[in-house]
Formats: sequence, C-alpha cells, structure tokens
Amino acid sequence: MPSSIFPSSFSSPFSTSELARRSGLSSPTVNAVLRGDGTIASLDAVRRVLGLRWSFSKSDDPLTVGRDLASLRGSKRISQRAMAARLSVSPQTILSMETAFRGRCRTLAAYLRILGRHDVLAVAGLQRLVPERNNADADLVFTPRAIAMAVIHDLGAHLQGNVLDPCRGDGAFYDLFPSGLTRHWCEISEGRDFFVWDRRVDWIVTNPPFSQFRDFLTHSLKIADNIVFLCVLNHFTTKRRIVLIREAGFSMRRIFLVPTPPDWPSSGFQVAAVWLQRGYTGDISTGELDESRLPEYQAYADMTPVWRKDLGHDLTPQRSGA
Repeated sequence: MPSSIFPSSFSSPFSTSELARRSGLSSPTVNAVLRGDGTIASLDAVRRVLGLRWSFSKSDDPLTVGRDLASLRGSKRISQRAMAARLSVSPQTILSMETAFRGRCRTLAAYLRILGRHDVLAVAGLQRLVPERNNADADLVFTPRAIAMAVIHDLGAHLQGNVLDPCRGDGAFYDLFPSGLTRHWCEISEGRDFFVWDRRVDWIVTNPPFSQFRDFLTHSLKIADNIVFLCVLNHFTTKRRIVLIREAGFSMRRIFLVPTPPDWPSSGFQVAAVWLQRGYTGDISTGELDESRLPEYQAYADMTPVWRKDLGHDLTPQRSGA
C-alpha cells in the first residue's frame, strides 16, 4: 500500500472495483482511501472488508475508538488545543475525531504520527514468530545524561563535522555534543519532524523511538554517513534490517554495551550504542560501559558547555572558569 494508513507489508486481495462493491463505496472513493485520502468513515468501510483493525484500539465501535484515540493523546501529555495547533486544524476537528471518530484520513494519520504510531491500521489476529512491533506508548523514554555522556566519550575524536539528533527530547545527547560540531536537532513534539529533514549530515546520534525504529533507520541511512542509535541490540539483528543496512552501503563499526536505564521498559535484551558507518569494511569493535564510572560521567555531563572541547581526552571535569 502506498500510504501510511495501511500496514507496510499488507496488500489488498481485491481489485478496486471488487473492494468498492464489497464496501458499498464508489471506485473513486476507494482509490482515495487507498492513497490515504478520504474520510475516516470510508476508511472504516474498506478496512472491515479487508479484515484490518485500528492500530490503536481493539474496538469496532466508533465512540470507543474515539475514546481510545483521546487516551493515547493524553498518555503523551498533549492537550487537544496543542494537537490542533500542530496539525493546523481547529480544536473542533480534534474533538470530532475523539468523540464521534469523524474526520479525514490524512488528519488521523498525522495525529497518530505525532504520537509515534506508524500505521493507522493493523492486521487483525496476526501471529508472528518474531517479537511484535514495539508499542508506541513506550516511546517516551529519556536517555540518562550519564549514559549519553559515556556514549559520546566512547566515540571520542571520531565525532566531527555536523551532527543531528533527530528526536532531541530533553536534550540528553544534543546538549552534550562537543562545541566544535555543527549541531542540529528535530523533535516532533516541538514541530520539527525528522522525516521532512533532507539535508545531509556527517552524524546522527540519538535514542530513536522504539515503535518507529525501522523508519528512523531507513531515513537515517539516506542522509547520514555515520549513525549511532542507543537501543536494544536485537533491533539490528533481523534479517530484513541487516539487508537494509548492507544495501545502503553501511556496515556496523562498533557496539558499545550499556546498562538498561532504570526508566526504560525491561525487555531482557542488551542495550547498546551501535555505530553504523557508510563504506566501512573493517572489523566490528566492541566496548562496555564501566558502571562504576557513571557518577564521573554524570559529573562531567553536569558541567557547563566549556568542557566540550576536551571530548576524547581523559574525563577530568573542569568547571567554567577553571
């Protein structure tokens, strides 16, 4: 399917005319829905024929689906008015979606994207032999500054040129980038969407949203020469992602193991900062954060920005004016 409405791996078993006949819609209306246009009501008719469910709700009742939508927004601490402003629509548009589940498909897709949802629809009852896609409710986890500082220190003098943090959050990585770098940031909650960023950068360093890992990786491979993602290591080990990385001309250069931050979901998988580099053909190096040094990294992270120029040297914190 060409739009962000349908699961990326899903294809309709019906022709447009047959889908129109079964859903009671006209062929132009069905075509609009398949492109991601049209109304939510039309999409509902089509998804019922296709046996799909809403990605954010287990219900078929429009009132319940609307309430589930509102609950998802509330879990991200985004008000109706703030959501309306980010989508450039009226508050009444948001209210209508969240009460009667009425509106436009594109507005719904954009609404969910702000909340970290990739697809509007999902395959009902899908059983998989690999873990399910990460829940977007777990996306809002922040990187402890001590761990961000340790990752940046591990990269050392390799970290040069211009660097982008595509989901800045509370600034754990961005605020700690060395002063000699040209720093850029995106943050969807502040209106800067990473997926519209098209300028090339030397580095991307971030803690990507768990539910959008594939999309963040795919876009990063297009615009950066070096990518460092802090995440669970198994995100890089599916066959499809290995092929994706290889076909983009990248190889894994370093794996830096870190302890799972206390506020992160406990998955049982190892957390690591994984460095991918375009054109790299050497061996993969490994390292591991010495947890006894976390207080030292925290102290260094708490310093004012003047120490950034010392990155790559021994961590001996020096306060401003020292």
